[in-house]
Amino acid sequence: MSFMLSRIIHILSKPLTGGNQLYFLLMYLLGLTGIICEPWNGSRFWMSFELFSDLYLFCALLRLMPERYRHCLRLATATFFYLLSAVDMACYVRLGMPITPMLLQLALQSNTREAGEALSSYLDAAMLWSPLGLVIIQMMAGMALLAREQTIMGKAMRTGIWRNRHMTYAAQTTIIVMFAIGFISSLENKEYMYCRIICQYSELETQQRKDFRQKTNYYLPIYRMAFAVSETHRLRDEIRLFEESLNKARIDSATHLSPHIILIIGESYNRHHSQLYGYDKPTTPRQTARTNAGELIVFGDMTSAWNTTCESLKEMLSTQCAGQPGTWASAPPFPLLFRMAGYHTSFFSNQYMVKRSGFSDFIEDAFFNNPPISRRLFDTRNESTHDYDMALTDDYKRCLTRHPYTLDIFHFLGLHADFKKRYPANFGVFDAKDYDRDDLTEQQREILAHYDNAIVYNDLVVDSILKLYEDEDAIAIFAADHGERIFDNSTEWGRNLTWDRNDIRQQFDIPFWIWASPSYRSSRKQQWEQIRSCRNRRGMTDTIAQLLLHLAGIHSPWYYPQYDILHNDYDNSRKRIIRGERDYDRIMLAP
Repeated sequence: MSFMLSRIIHILSKPLTGGNQLYFLLMYLLGLTGIICEPWNGSRFWMSFELFSDLYLFCALLRLMPERYRHCLRLATATFFYLLSAVDMACYVRLGMPITPMLLQLALQSNTREAGEALSSYLDAAMLWSPLGLVIIQMMAGMALLAREQTIMGKAMRTGIWRNRHMTYAAQTTIIVMFAIGFISSLENKEYMYCRIICQYSELETQQRKDFRQKTNYYLPIYRMAFAVSETHRLRDEIRLFEESLNKARIDSATHLSPHIILIIGESYNRHHSQLYGYDKPTTPRQTARTNAGELIVFGDMTSAWNTTCESLKEMLSTQCAGQPGTWASAPPFPLLFRMAGYHTSFFSNQYMVKRSGFSDFIEDAFFNNPPISRRLFDTRNESTHDYDMALTDDYKRCLTRHPYTLDIFHFLGLHADFKKRYPANFGVFDAKDYDRDDLTEQQREILAHYDNAIVYNDLVVDSILKLYEDEDAIAIFAADHGERIFDNSTEWGRNLTWDRNDIRQQFDIPFWIWASPSYRSSRKQQWEQIRSCRNRRGMTDTIAQLLLHLAGIHSPWYYPQYDILHNDYDNSRKRIIRGERDYDRIMLAP
């Protein structure tokens, strides 16, 4: 029995023999350097085990190759891994993040001159004193050692440690234990990467198949590069379809029914924490006062189409509606139609910039933040983000120029976690003691208080924006991109992808209202009464473009009255399909 066990251990440790020992050691040190110096999406502890497991399997593949080819393969793969790690670390040191899909897309879109200028501006001698210098030192030393691999390994094999049977047995056992831990702990991560890289599922599609809780994610430069290539390929068709939709934009006429239109897009706003919707705390005193004065009409049954910003924003800006053939990218975005109709279009966002100092994986960056596309959609964009949303009013004032017809879009950072960072300290109206919730810990009650304080500040920001237009012939629409789970009837917070009714209610029920200036209300009394009569209709954010086209009096093949919540032909019984998959109302009405 002891002999059989020894034999099995000897066989299982073979991948780290036959000349692979030095290669494994050098590559493991290289991987650990990245894990330690680039804390990127995962646990360093589990990364070290997964790295051991992955290298073990790779060395097992090398052992299957004919012996005469192994040395060349080790040299070639080591060179590739060193160079890729150097590029990845340079990106992390200079740009704050390693290789990402957006970075790859920008590199592919750059010409030789742009790439050269970028390199000369980003690379400097100071970077050699960063972790990048450590990678370069490892690369030079590692390649020198691998070039003399046979000599080094020959001398090492003649030392006493390799001839000690007990030491060899202990080393072999350690190798197998390390591999087993790494392999088992990384199975879910490998399944996740298979879905994202090989199957090219989107993040939502992947999480819909399984609630992945992987510990490490794309923890190596090779995986990050593979994901960047895969994601770029996945998005290519969608980008092409979107660009084609811009060329299909057409309007027949425009009456400019509303000269000045404002769309305010909130962030992570659960309407059940708004005073406008019966919340027991005064979170929206200014909006409530405007409602009581008859200048703001609250819609009671509006839902978001998605519980993620990128997907929701795409649906909002597109003239395509859920249930129609095609996707959001099949139809032109409404800002383009407004520009064609003679409106000056502006986009003031506290999340997305055309000119960025860093890069991200956000799909918006490949579409609406792509400079050529942005220039087609918007006349004006702000050039920086801010700690707080109030600064967007200053952006508006700096960019203010008089135009007869305007469409202004404000996009908040709003109530995005971390909630306590979404409002200045002097707006701390509520604290933990204000919540009679024995089921919550004090820390959870503090999170709840931060969320409600952020809504109070949001109320001030919204009111300040409306004041900018009080003397104009203007109408404003407020809608959140999605809601947020925030301890309503539960002890949990944060968004998820379950179909639990309470989770859906918090994440998809959003505030939606329409405000009009005194001039607008007095000159368009019939229109204002029409809006008031529609306030109890069921709606979803995927049809906002149709409402805006109605308010502007824009007639286009991309306008559909059955999806316009203000039109007499509106289909109030349409299915509200959330996350592109299930009927919201069926979930809410289920026993």
